[in-house]
Amino acid sequence: MSATVAFPSRLSSIGPALDWARARVEAWVPEDVIELGLVEAVTNAIVHGTDTSLSDITHRFELAIRCDEERLAIEVRWFGRSCPAARRAPTLPDDPCASHGRGLAILADSFHRVVWSPDGMAIRLELGSRPSRIGDSAALWPCEGT
Repeated sequence: MSATVAFPSRLSSIGPALDWARARVEAWVPEDVIELGLVEAVTNAIVHGTDTSLSDITHRFELAIRCDEERLAIEVRWFGRSCPAARRAPTLPDDPCASHGRGLAILADSFHRVVWSPDGMAIRLELGSRPSRIGDSAALWPCEGT
């Protein structure tokens, strides 16, 4: 199964994006995992990836779901600012009371594999039977075999 949809880059799009994804993967993944992963990835795309200097038509993100008998892959791609390579590691903030900085660590703990696109404007979250891996690899982009 493969499906893709685009949403406006607004926080009000998180709910509809989550509903769209749930309708396609409820047999594959517990609802709390899909909710945690999508809310985090989509929020990051909207808050950190939207470039307000660009035209309104680019203020969107795409959500793609691909699954087969081995894995589920959820991809969030945005059109704006790239995530710098140095910020893609799933680290925790030094200050335990910090109000941000835990998102990528949460994704790494919740999914078997988290992979950035080479351009830093998309993230793929995978669940499946393959071993856990977190990294930045063009060889893994897009999902092979789906």
